[in-house]
Amino acid sequence: MKKALLLMVVAVMSSTMSFAQLPAGSFGQDFTITDQFGVSHNLYNYLDQGYTVYVDVSATWCGPCWNFHLSGALDDLYINHGPAGAPGVSAATTDDVMVIWIDGDGATTNADLAGTGSNTQGNWLNPTGTPIDYPVANPAAALAGTINDDYAIAYYPTVYRICPNRIVTEVGQLDGAGLYATLQECPPPAFQNNDPSMLSYDGDVATCGNVDVAVTIQNNGTS
Repeated sequence: MKKALLLMVVAVMSSTMSFAQLPAGSFGQDFTITDQFGVSHNLYNYLDQGYTVYVDVSATWCGPCWNFHLSGALDDLYINHGPAGAPGVSAATTDDVMVIWIDGDGATTNADLAGTGSNTQGNWLNPTGTPIDYPVANPAAALAGTINDDYAIAYYPTVYRICPNRIVTEVGQLDGAGLYATLQECPPPAFQNNDPSMLSYDGDVATCGNVDVAVTIQNNGTS
């Protein structure tokens, strides 16, 4: 019986490890998506402008994704903190955030996105009677697969915060204020060419002889 329980625990741990999200501190890979209005959006372009980008990878058939979508958390984040002058963004915006919603299922159709397909929870473009203004993307299967692989998507919804220095952190299904509060964990936007930052210490932590000093650094500047 003990052996059976041990095998079960090992199986559960292996399964969990196999489908883990990106480790905290990972670098976000670039992508370009086209939104519901036919407008192209490039991740690194927003990061290079100093925006912190919140990415929600969901699927139209996913119940928890739909509930989070209906909560209006991303709407609040975009309206109050999105790029100045962008459609639907408040004139009093803090102008330091971008929001992007991506359907990670390559089989999703535009009809599913609009709520008229057979594999959807509702109208993702207009879930509450007010059209969504932030980018909503239904990428082709190949691009969806690349994004899923690059960001280790193991379940929907997965909500990531990507700081201007390209560091990715999973923040989860917080409300708008909670999501924005996590922005304080990002370093300030670059303002000079060279601004070295130590991301981690990777060397010896205990030794009786020579010390192997190793660090991971990043130029947080504009070069």
